[in-house]
Amino acid sequence: GREGVVVEVRGGPGFQRRLADVGIYPGSRVRVVRSTGRGPVMVEVLATKEACKGCPFRTLCPSASSSYRISLGFGTAMRVLVEEA
Repeated sequence: GREGVVVEVRGGPGFQRRLADVGIYPGSRVRVVRSTGRGPVMVEVLATKEACKGCPFRTLCPSASSSYRISLGFGTAMRVLVEEA
């Protein structure tokens, strides 16, 4: 799938914190695994120690030692801006 770096999460502090809790915040690397139109988007959050270093919620972030997959609703996924790498 397509891979990139999160550049912005559009939403209030609570929304940003919920996504940061699962490792999605500016600077984190992600790969789209599956996207079916307006349905859920399966995303792989890629492990990077550099991303965790810059995360304002780094104490809450999952381990930087392994990648993992999560499913985001279409509306949530559309509020995460990613720059292709």
